[in-house]
Amino acid sequence: MKRNCVNIKVLEGKMMENNFRILTKSVTFRIIGFTILTLLTYYTTNNLFQATFISITFQVIQFFTYYFHEKIWEKIKWGTQQICPKGNETSQKSK
Repeated sequence: MKRNCVNIKVLEGKMMENNFRILTKSVTFRIIGFTILTLLTYYTTNNLFQATFISITFQVIQFFTYYFHEKIWEKIKWGTQQICPKGNETSQKSK
């Protein structure tokens, strides 16, 4: 009989993150990055349009890169622990 087991992150008391949390973290991180990059680019180019265009393009690329990076790491079993619903049985998948 196959058990319905789930893999959870084992990171010193941290809870597993859902998709909305990951997405929210991506947005807030990108806002900070956008602000910094826009200021630096404007300082370099003295052109607000160029600075904004470069920053928006870079942030969109980085936003999706970060999101898919997180999703890929969700599938990697390294550093997770398998928890099965029946009893208190746990099996260490990898260290």
